[in-house]
Amino acid sequence: MPDFAIESACDGCVAGIDEVGRGPLAGPVVAAAVVLERRRLSRALRSEIDDSKVLTAAERERLARAMLRCARV
Repeated sequence: MPDFAIESACDGCVAGIDEVGRGPLAGPVVAAAVVLERRRLSRALRSEIDDSKVLTAAERERLARAMLRCARV
């Protein structure tokens, strides 16, 4: 669960980045950068954010929609 401890010490915008895919030899790779706007990220949503591998497909979809309302991608 993000607590923004590191981000609070920064003087600017902080982006999280990630990629998905098997690499260019095995198929396409997709990468994204996301900035979560703390003031728009509800405490409830913050408590649900977890490693996507431990979430169900339905949970991932629901959280993705919710996060897009308070994030810059």
